[in-house]
Amino acid sequence: MRNESVDAFSKRKLREAAELSKLELAQRYHQGKYYLVFLVVVLTIIYIVDEITSSMTSAMQPYAIIDLYKLTGVTDDNYASSLANLTAIMAPAMAILVISPFYKSLADRYGRKLFLILNTLGMGFGLFMACIAPNPLIYAIAFMIITFFTPNDVQVMYIIECAPVKHRAKLCSITKAIALVSCSLIGVFRSWFYNPQIVTSWRYVYYIPIIIALAVGVGAIFFVHETPVYTTKRLEYLRKTDEQRKSERFEKELIEKEQKKKEKQSGGVRKAIKYIFTNKQTRNITIAAVIFSASTSVTNYYTTILQAGVETNVLTDANLDFIYVLFPFVNGLITFIGGFINDYIGRKRSCLVFGGMAAIGLTIFVLGARFGFSPIVIGCAYGLFIGGLWSISDTLYLVMPAESTPTNLRASVMGFMSLLGALGTVLSMVIVVVGQLFVGAANLGILCICICLPFMVLGLYLLMTRVQETKGADLTAIEAE
Repeated sequence: MRNESVDAFSKRKLREAAELSKLELAQRYHQGKYYLVFLVVVLTIIYIVDEITSSMTSAMQPYAIIDLYKLTGVTDDNYASSLANLTAIMAPAMAILVISPFYKSLADRYGRKLFLILNTLGMGFGLFMACIAPNPLIYAIAFMIITFFTPNDVQVMYIIECAPVKHRAKLCSITKAIALVSCSLIGVFRSWFYNPQIVTSWRYVYYIPIIIALAVGVGAIFFVHETPVYTTKRLEYLRKTDEQRKSERFEKELIEKEQKKKEKQSGGVRKAIKYIFTNKQTRNITIAAVIFSASTSVTNYYTTILQAGVETNVLTDANLDFIYVLFPFVNGLITFIGGFINDYIGRKRSCLVFGGMAAIGLTIFVLGARFGFSPIVIGCAYGLFIGGLWSISDTLYLVMPAESTPTNLRASVMGFMSLLGALGTVLSMVIVVVGQLFVGAANLGILCICICLPFMVLGLYLLMTRVQETKGADLTAIEAE
């Protein structure tokens, strides 16, 4: 508004009038009897697209490698080196996560709807790029696009800001559970479209998720409105005169200066890092968590392990379809009961329970794929493994750090812990990929047991012996320490 020409002023006022009209219409829709029901259905579909997109890369990994590198199967002598090559090409794509927090913060400035649409269309475009990828480089670019758009979870923000307070937690839990179980659709699509006799048929599995993502993204442009929270806040701003805005901006600048002074005395990334490594409790949680995270890369290679079973004639493609459909339901069940177990027996003992589940599940899964166990047993075992694995991960990276950190540092500490978790996962992938160069992709399952279980046991041992229980922690008392 400062030094604004008459022409620029007129254009701005026209834009604001159009936005005001649009938001007032959205406000009327929020009061509609069935709009919330419609919105929850749409957001659930977007959540499903998000989960399927996140899982598709690992689910289709061996088939993509066989096609892109012109191999005969995972037992091909060149499969291990091809997997290592593709991982090396895709690894730099993880760097895009550095800008993800800044991208996500733009939703506070430009509204939730725009980024709900961009993320949904972005996921659809990433799937499309993977589907048509003619070489590993284009496939890696598709992976980068998917990696950028899937972690933002704007649909969760939508549910939180649109749902009535008394139903907010329930709707978040229900939509998450549905989305988690929806990964079984990958198995359904695989049974419909994948033909082992046609090397390129893995690409057809992407068709329905692509169509749904693009259709819902385009539909959201016309039928989904801004959240009530953002709408109310933005309307308040648009209805103010330029003089009122200028006065408020001046007051805001003063407040921000005071906040910056307080930040120097409280939170911030540097202080969070210092606290993590100087406080005995958080330092020990971090060490246990990073060591444990080296056991998580198995989740990227489960399809290679299963495909090896098919190529050695102990499993069939129909068995794999059934396993892909079954394990998300077991994972969803473990995830659902995990919170109850955590609150009932405490964080440390629950991690032991989940660790036992994960260890038993991984062992049975690998042996089942190698020796041809029942697909029911293999599917349940893998669901047990990932359900236990991610329950431990959530406890180590989210729950225990939050219950061990003062309020003024909690958000910063948890943010840095997430970064450490990503680095731990990358480290785990490097160990597995390098290891399989020596033992071969056909023995990847045994390699994963040899890598995963020792890191899991060591991480849990450090948790049990070096970390104090945080169940029932008084967060106010932590702040006062």
